[in-house]
Amino acid sequence: LGLPVMSEWMADSRVRVATESVQTGIMLARAEAIRRNAPVRFQLTSSLDDSCTLSAGGANWVVSLDDPTESCDVAPSQDNPPRIIQIRSGSEGGGATAVSATRGGAPANLATFVGTGRLSGFSIDTINVTNPAAGACQHAGGNVRCLRIRIMNGGDSRICDPRVTDANDLRRCP
Repeated sequence: LGLPVMSEWMADSRVRVATESVQTGIMLARAEAIRRNAPVRFQLTSSLDDSCTLSAGGANWVVSLDDPTESCDVAPSQDNPPRIIQIRSGSEGGGATAVSATRGGAPANLATFVGTGRLSGFSIDTINVTNPAAGACQHAGGNVRCLRIRIMNGGDSRICDPRVTDANDLRRCP
């Protein structure tokens, strides 16, 4: 009797854990940019090995000072390129989630924060986190509670729920 409810709860939990992990990476990149008074990159990657590429649909993330392409397996270091600060696997929390990042609706894979904590140039502004293995999102008529991260030009980020439509509800996505 409780199996369908438990399955939905697990799917929603995986989305929440993945969303919070990505937002943690975004907040870390911003904080490091302010602390160092230098540009710091948050990027989504296809993998975390020596064949990694930047990917708008990559569930893994890397915070670094330089482009980590083909060097995501390098240990965090202040001196050795790509000067990785922190990396995280998209499979944390049980995996099965999908990440899709955009800038103005077009695919994007990089957010660069400058020393003031603001976004630089053409950075990611929206990241959608879904669980396609569990079904469609609630806002698309399915059962999975998918989430979205919005990154404002000032550098602040917040998690919102695309199914919330009430303009007075703080969970609503702008």
